[in-house]
Amino acid sequence: SYVAVQNAGSAAVDVTARYYDPNGTEVYNTTVNIPANSSHIFYQDDGSLPAHFIGSATFESADGSTPLAGVVNFYNAGTSSSNSQFHSYNTFTSGASKVFGPRVVKNLSGVGFTSGWSCQNLGPGTADIVATVTFFNQETGTTVTATLSKTGLNVGQAWAVYLGSTTGTALDSVNRGYGSVVMESTGGNIACIFNEDNRTTYAGQGSTYSGIPDGSQTTTIFFPQIVALGSSSYQGGFQIANTTATATTCTYSFSDGTTVNNVPLAANGSNSEFAPNYVSNFNGSVTVTCGQPIVGIYNLTIFGGAGDPFATNNGVNR
Repeated sequence: SYVAVQNAGSAAVDVTARYYDPNGTEVYNTTVNIPANSSHIFYQDDGSLPAHFIGSATFESADGSTPLAGVVNFYNAGTSSSNSQFHSYNTFTSGASKVFGPRVVKNLSGVGFTSGWSCQNLGPGTADIVATVTFFNQETGTTVTATLSKTGLNVGQAWAVYLGSTTGTALDSVNRGYGSVVMESTGGNIACIFNEDNRTTYAGQGSTYSGIPDGSQTTTIFFPQIVALGSSSYQGGFQIANTTATATTCTYSFSDGTTVNNVPLAANGSNSEFAPNYVSNFNGSVTVTCGQPIVGIYNLTIFGGAGDPFATNNGVNR
């Protein structure tokens, strides 16, 4: 992986990177001087970190006030199409005590797409996190609710979960399905990312989106690009999550004039929608309006496409 950090200030500044292992132990730090408006790329494969390192990092300007911006990229070996996953997300400057993940999946539709997450404690104190997952079992047509937790997460430390591994919850009995998750933290604010990749049917595809902090949810959400261009080209859709315990209905408005009314959305539930089920030869936008506040993501890929054409982005709430 590598992290590109930009100095968004008007003067050069020293920036310190600190790396933490899964136990929260700082294993390495380094400081570089970054000129004004310039960026520096921190490479994690330069031999400074332990072999097979998986963890978290913080980046801080020496004066504590110069603004920084960054992007994180991590990737698989890339020696063939089956291990070409490439994930990217923006760094975080703040966290929240409650974070929504509107899409998590496990062997979605039986073709292998599976999710995980990583939540980092941004402080000020040690964090205890409870993750409540509401999942639709595509095999049985039933809804499963599971709770996962992490206690004593130090500042800077991250908690990572992969739903393709054993979780010790009811999710382990689900062979294929989708859902959403709510992260709630006490003691420290958190920032979360949600990863999704495929290691079987469409091996080599992967993407990441950022968790959505509480307070962002609204009854209307925009998805700027939804595609349904046929089986040999880009296809995609969106997933919305109800942030309340009240069931509601939604309207999907496609930019070509197609409107889908009165779509049920369960309390604390989610709808995973594939655009070709509603439109064809479509490359446009979608607006979703519901009776309760929602959050959501949109995605696209070429099924069976070479390399990693899979991308996911957060919807835009209004």
